[in-house]
Amino acid sequence: LYDAIGCNGCHGVDGRRTPLNGITAGDLDTSTVGDADLELFVSIRNGRNRMPDYNVDNLSTDEIWKVLTFVRTLAE
Repeated sequence: LYDAIGCNGCHGVDGRRTPLNGITAGDLDTSTVGDADLELFVSIRNGRNRMPDYNVDNLSTDEIWKVLTFVRTLAE
């Protein structure tokens, strides 16, 4: 799902800012460590800085939680 919705385009396939499209975004293996799950959920749903939103029109609540769960694995 992370790849399917294009997160890898800016965050890289491993979440370490190795962008596929030339846009560099946050390093997900370190930049999300201190964030609460709800904070990350809201960032995915509503967008953050240049990151687009993935609200209910794009992803269901369940899908957002799945992306968030995957992002958490990047910091392991």
